[in-house]
Amino acid sequence: GYLTGADESARNEEARFRSGLATALAMRTPGPARPRILGLGGSACYGRDTLFNDIVEKLGGVNVGAEGGVKGYENVGSEVILRWNPEWIVTASDPGKSEQARAQLLADPAIALTQAARQGHILVFDNRILFTMSPFTLSLVKAMAEELYGTPHGATGGA
Repeated sequence: GYLTGADESARNEEARFRSGLATALAMRTPGPARPRILGLGGSACYGRDTLFNDIVEKLGGVNVGAEGGVKGYENVGSEVILRWNPEWIVTASDPGKSEQARAQLLADPAIALTQAARQGHILVFDNRILFTMSPFTLSLVKAMAEELYGTPHGATGGA
């Protein structure tokens, strides 16, 4: 805000972001169970030192890529993904192509054997939400929280 001379607008956006983040974080289920989540972009996964890792940790999950030793964004084979056996897989697609992206993942025999695939826990988000660092980040946090933990009490859903 300071650089553009829009300090008040920046403060309002920060307040909106923090409020939305608090709402999403309040959805976390209490207890020791932490969902194991793998973020994929094509054949690469998100590891430590990524925004995706920060989101997963804030939501109380375990980033499977980081747990497997990935730093940043690195290619991994489907056999490695099977060995890691994530409970959830998060990926992205072009708008309107989420079912094709899901089908492409499930066509890989190793990925089809993961717990995520067997339980139908493959989340496909619009590329603009998953791959950008922008106000869309809050949409990703909210959508992931709703999928992992359910819609908050009194809410009607939507990210």
